[in-house]
Amino acid sequence: MVHGRRTQMLRLAGAAVLGATTTIGMAWALARWRTVPPYPRTTMRAFMLNGRAWNTTEVHLWGAQDIWWMDLEFDEVQAGRAHAIEQRTAMKEGHAVIHRLSKDAATLCDEARTRFVELAKQRPGSAALTSPPSWGSFTDPASLPPFDKSGNDAAFGFPVPCLWYRVLGQLKANMTLGGPVEGGILLHGLPSSRGTGLYHALPSARSGPRWRSIG
Repeated sequence: MVHGRRTQMLRLAGAAVLGATTTIGMAWALARWRTVPPYPRTTMRAFMLNGRAWNTTEVHLWGAQDIWWMDLEFDEVQAGRAHAIEQRTAMKEGHAVIHRLSKDAATLCDEARTRFVELAKQRPGSAALTSPPSWGSFTDPASLPPFDKSGNDAAFGFPVPCLWYRVLGQLKANMTLGGPVEGGILLHGLPSSRGTGLYHALPSARSGPRWRSIG
C-alpha cells in the first residue's frame, strides 16, 4: 500500500517536472522563432497603480503577447519638452525651462480612458479596459518601471504565455529607442528593431515563470 502510494507520487512528480520542462521549452522556442509585430494593438488600457497613471496597448497572438506601456505623467512631460524645444528653435533662445504640465495623474488617466473607449469603437475587435495586465511589469509594485522610461513587456508560451522579459526605452534627443533587456537574454539584433525578424530574445528563468493566465 505504502509502496503503491510512493510510486504514484513519483509518477505525479515526474509528470509535473515533464510538464514544466515542456512548457518552458515551448516558450523559449516561440521566443526564438516567433516575430511579434507591433500591430494590431487590440487591447488598450488606462489605469491607476501606486498613485501613477499608466496606459498600455497590447498585441495578442498565438503563443505570444506584447505590452507597450507608458507612464502618462512622463508622456505629458515629454510633450512639454518637445514644445519647449520648438519654442527655443523658433525664438533662437539658448535655453528653455521645461515645466511639468499641470494635469494630475487621475485626470490624465480619465482622459486616456475616454480616448481608448472611442478608439475601441472605431476598431472592430478592440477592447478598452481599466485594469492593469495580469502579467509583466504591473503584477508586482516592486517591479514598476521607473518614471523616466517607456517600454514593452513580451511574453511567450502555449497554451498561455508563461515567461516574459522587459525592454526599457531610452531617450535620445526627442526619440525613444529600445534599451536593455531585463529578465531576458538577447540572442541577436537590437531591441530598437523588435517587431522584425532581425531581433529575438529569450525570457530568462529570473523573469518567471509566471504561471498565470494572461488577460
